[in-house]
Amino acid sequence: MELSRRADQAPTLRLRIDQIRVGRLNPNDPLPSARKMADLYAVASMTAQRPLRELQHRRITYSVAGKGTFVHPDAFDLLRGGVLREPIDDPDLRHRVAAYLTDQQAITIRYHHARTTDDKNAALHDLLRHADTTTTSSTK
Repeated sequence: MELSRRADQAPTLRLRIDQIRVGRLNPNDPLPSARKMADLYAVASMTAQRPLRELQHRRITYSVAGKGTFVHPDAFDLLRGGVLREPIDDPDLRHRVAAYLTDQQAITIRYHHARTTDDKNAALHDLLRHADTTTTSSTK
């Protein structure tokens, strides 16, 4: 994957790409904000924002307003030379897919933060119900 020379100089970009490539960051995993990356790597905020924009431009990440930036579902395949899926042209469908992924991400985060087996099982049940509800409503 060729990146612009300027963006490739940022350690944050190379690190995030490597983490996705080796599977340490998975589809829909959240990335730290540009401000957090700037603090972490002791760089200017604009220096951290540039590679995040580059990742999004390359469809390696996507952002949800008010929620953050996440690893794109196609990122792993893209970094391994795969072909990108076509973007969704229908605005209504694109909105529904984004809402579905946001809900799914919230349930997944709830599962990972659960402290008890009951809470983990409840999150898994909600995830299955969420997928089932979406599947049955799309076939109507």
